[in-house]
Amino acid sequence: MSSSFCFLLLPIFLQLPDIAVAHVHLAYLNISPALFGPEALTSDGVCLRDAIQHIIEALVVSKWGRVRKSIDRERTRLGPLKEKVEVS
Repeated sequence: MSSSFCFLLLPIFLQLPDIAVAHVHLAYLNISPALFGPEALTSDGVCLRDAIQHIIEALVVSKWGRVRKSIDRERTRLGPLKEKVEVS
């Protein structure tokens, strides 16, 4: 079994981490220039411009929520599917 799908086999009561706990914000500095070019950063290249940070935050939070819901649905489906395979 692929190790990338092992998280799907966790018990249903375990939840994926919250976006803040997962430190997703650390990726903003890499995501922003990829989407908006070097203008996404302040003149010293250390920080994101406020407007860009708000846009990236909204995009990431939205995507994170969709992925979490999708994984939760898949994990919920695994139980009955596993039982069907074991019965067959």
